[in-house]
Parts: sequence; structure tokens; C-alpha cells
Amino acid sequence: MFTGKIKPVAVFGLSGIQLDLGKLISNSLPAGALPPGATLSQKEEIIPSQLINDPLNLTAHLFFMGFIASIGYKLGSLGVMLLRPVVVKMKETKT
Repeated sequence: MFTGKIKPVAVFGLSGIQLDLGKLISNSLPAGALPPGATLSQKEEIIPSQLINDPLNLTAHLFFMGFIASIGYKLGSLGVMLLRPVVVKMKETKT
């Protein structure tokens, strides 16, 4: 998975961060700067969605696998404790 051969499960599917350039530029332009019929409603993607989703999906995968590994460890240690003989030595009381 870390080499890129296998992709983690897509838990997150967020869209990229976009900025409307028309709203930023329209206030500073003079009235006749745009040709007739031209609009400034173009959205520019600042951060692509892949750049947001890939680290989030990898982090979710690592948390989930850590949870599964901790359950496996606890189950294995419980099995070892059940197999090991319990030896109890009692001290004799002096009367």
C-alpha cells in the first residue's frame, strides 16, 4: 500500500477547494473592461481533490488497521494466558 500498488479503501470523497475568480476581480475592474457577453464566473481549483482525499484515506486505513491489530494482540495474549499453567504456592502457617 505504501508503494502505490494497492490503494486504500476510499472512505473520503471530498471535492477540491475552489475559488471563484470572478468575485475577486469584478470589484476592481472598470465598467467597460470586459467585452460584451464575457463573464467572470470561472472557478479555479486551488487544491485538487486527490491531494485532500489520499492522505485522509491513508490515515483512516492506518487507524482501522491499528484497531484490528490491537484486537488481535489482546486475543492472542488471552490465548497464551489460558494455555500457561497457573502455579500457586501457599506458605504454611506456623501455629
